[in-house]
Amino acid sequence: MGSALVQEIISEKKITDKSGLLMLLQILQERTGVIQYHDIVDISKQLGIAESKIFGIASFYNYFRFIPKGKFHIEICTGTSCYLCDCEKLTAELTRLTGLSNGELSRDGLVSIEHTGCLGGCSQGPVLKINDSFFTHVDVAKLRNLVSKLQSGEMPDEMSV
Repeated sequence: MGSALVQEIISEKKITDKSGLLMLLQILQERTGVIQYHDIVDISKQLGIAESKIFGIASFYNYFRFIPKGKFHIEICTGTSCYLCDCEKLTAELTRLTGLSNGELSRDGLVSIEHTGCLGGCSQGPVLKINDSFFTHVDVAKLRNLVSKLQSGEMPDEMSV
């Protein structure tokens, strides 16, 4: 898929130089879910941009991913407010429950975990986001309930936990 898809996007959007790099990376990720090393190599060859520059730009923005997300992508806020609400206890428990650390994807592709900066719920921390759903005032018991539902393949309802 690699080279053909990169070339298709470059042709489709008439990208000729580095000014179109962000758009190219965004479209590529929208279509594949992740930016892979071979994509960076292909872009480098086709646009004459150093691989290190492409990786530097892609890794600067939180939007771009180099590891695929699971069906259930858990983001746990480690920002200042959630840190003060003991999010470290939750991150440790999340790792214990799932066997996954920050940035990892379960073997079955069901769950991925990402520690992230502020999720914007500072007065309601600790905050957890699963896909597009936010969970606030998360404690260890609530976390265990959430993970149990996810591991059974069920997306928890924000109001039911």
